[in-house]
Amino acid sequence: MQFNLYISLLTLSFVISVAVTVITWSRRKTVRGGSYFFLMMVAISLWSLAGAFEQSVTKIELKIFWSVVCYVSIPLLPVLFYIFVLRFIQTGKESNTHKERFFFLFPAVIFIIAATNHWHHLLWPEITLVQSAGGVTAKYGHGTLFFIVVVTTYLIVALNVYHLWRANRLLNSIFRKQVRLLLLAQLLPIAVNSLYVFFGEVIDYVDPTPIAFTLTGLLIAYSIFKYSFLDLLPVARNIMFDNLAEGVLLLDDSERIVDVNNTFISFFGERELIGKNLRDELHFIPELVRLSESDRNEKLEFSYNEMFFSAISLSISNTKKESQGKLLSILDVTELKIKEDILLKKQTELKEINSAKDKLLSIIAHDLKNPFFGIIGLSDILIEDFNELGNDEKQKYLHDINQVAKDTFQMLENLLEWSRQQTGVMVFDPSSFDINDVIKTIIETYRPQAVLKSIRLEVELVYGLTVFADINMIKTVLRNLVTNAVKFTKPGGKIIVKSELVSDYAVVNVIDDGVGITTEDMKKLFRMDESLRTIGTLGEKGTGLGLLLCHDFVEQNGGTIAAEQNPGMGTTFFFTLPLAKEQ
Repeated sequence: MQFNLYISLLTLSFVISVAVTVITWSRRKTVRGGSYFFLMMVAISLWSLAGAFEQSVTKIELKIFWSVVCYVSIPLLPVLFYIFVLRFIQTGKESNTHKERFFFLFPAVIFIIAATNHWHHLLWPEITLVQSAGGVTAKYGHGTLFFIVVVTTYLIVALNVYHLWRANRLLNSIFRKQVRLLLLAQLLPIAVNSLYVFFGEVIDYVDPTPIAFTLTGLLIAYSIFKYSFLDLLPVARNIMFDNLAEGVLLLDDSERIVDVNNTFISFFGERELIGKNLRDELHFIPELVRLSESDRNEKLEFSYNEMFFSAISLSISNTKKESQGKLLSILDVTELKIKEDILLKKQTELKEINSAKDKLLSIIAHDLKNPFFGIIGLSDILIEDFNELGNDEKQKYLHDINQVAKDTFQMLENLLEWSRQQTGVMVFDPSSFDINDVIKTIIETYRPQAVLKSIRLEVELVYGLTVFADINMIKTVLRNLVTNAVKFTKPGGKIIVKSELVSDYAVVNVIDDGVGITTEDMKKLFRMDESLRTIGTLGEKGTGLGLLLCHDFVEQNGGTIAAEQNPGMGTTFFFTLPLAKEQ
């Protein structure tokens, strides 16, 4: 055994690296990349210890043994450092563990080569002992595989430097200091190792690389306590940035994308964005382009891929108020938008229910009560003055009572059917039937009423129109339309009920040449929130309830209903019904 200054330095390196390893152990699971930094320190400790033993022994067999032990760490350290750097700058993902395992094939193969060198001599062709100021030292010849290991190691270091240089350009000033410390920590052992590889005779063939790696560990440990980047960047960024409910996009002052969180990627799809221009990469979302180019903070909403988003832009400035970039925050408001639409729909439904209630109360309180005053008044006159009245007067009073009773019955019938339809009690029972048969039945029912006013009722039918609808509902629709036409047509007028075929629908028209409807009243038709009270040509009263019933029944049967003013005078009401499938 021998002892010299170099052995002392290696022993000190071992003690320091073990201390850093112990400190790192408590942090390894709380930081991204911490586990790899811990393994780095374990490898450095092993290399320092094995290197100290290799220098202290004097027999060549023992020196070779401890050199082989050193090769557990020599090819492993650059791989561990590389993965640590990837994790630190967020280039690597936790989900790529299977790819990281592939990197460990390199140190495993190199260790096997070192352990079997006595068979192939490809790593160390020859090993000789030399006497130096520090004692007995082994001089290792460098074979082909040795230079392959060196070149591969330096390539890994070059990749590390590239990733750190790229991160230094993209990250802000705080994290740039941390990246520069990593660069220094990476380059220091490589510079020292190059001195051993290419100028070994100058330093008596002793390898100070493990000491340099110990200094690297100290630099990173210093960064842990000085800048806390192992805690701040991986943990804070991962928890507070990647897991935000909002998608976040960070831009520099040239509109290049500096950072983006996982939430944003989940919104708009995974793609390589870091370092690229937003306009080029996200041109399919013009709202984000607009926010990025705006000179002021803005908020807007947009939709993408059947989702709704709310986005805001915030300018980032330094202490001198100079623009440093912009932060875009995008929140998924799809669920909120759906709830808002449901709320608006419920609000509309509630308004319609309230209007229906008010309409019902109005009809009960006014329209349904008033006709009875007429019936009671006319019947009182007949009872009290029956003997004094002439036959013509009696006939007129009886006719008026009959008309009021019929109108009231029609109103009551509409009211009952409408209330059943509004409350969902009415059964919807569609079937196939010939619409012309229904038209002819309704016409014959109301022909006597038309004759009393000297109104001609005519039909123009296209035969063979079989529709698919609820026949009772359609009868109610036709009854109301024909009744209204008779009510508002002057004596001597004409009403035409016409059927026709248009595309896949049967169209029924009720055309009269009566008093017509004003443009203002035309806007009130079929609306629950509008009151339309009209008087017929012989004083018949109307509430507009029948048209509401027609509208609801036609729409429930898959058709539409509308009205239009006829040229000159009169009105045309028309509705559509779907044809039966067999037609």
